[in-house]
Amino acid sequence: MKLFFTSLLLIALLISCKKDDAVTPEINSISEDLQLVIKNKGVQALQVCNVGLSCTQTIGWGTDYSFEGDNIVRLRDRYYNLNKMDYYEIETIGTGTTEIRMTLFFPQ
Repeated sequence: MKLFFTSLLLIALLISCKKDDAVTPEINSISEDLQLVIKNKGVQALQVCNVGLSCTQTIGWGTDYSFEGDNIVRLRDRYYNLNKMDYYEIETIGTGTTEIRMTLFFPQ
């Protein structure tokens, strides 16, 4: 009889213990990550450059940009696939009038 009640108690405990749901980490897209960096660093303009080349535009040139979804960024009338981006840099450019610019580097 003790064995019966012990078994019943064990079964009740096993049933009442629910398995913890697995915590899945939130995976952001490259686009979401870049938008967060832009917000946190106060980036004012974007620029696209090929790795190994020198790229400079005038202040205010890269302020017309948007993130179009699926890791696509629009810079003026061109669209770039962020999945192909190698890296990015953020720098303050200009003297007197300055601008915080993010440069997206893509392979040649």
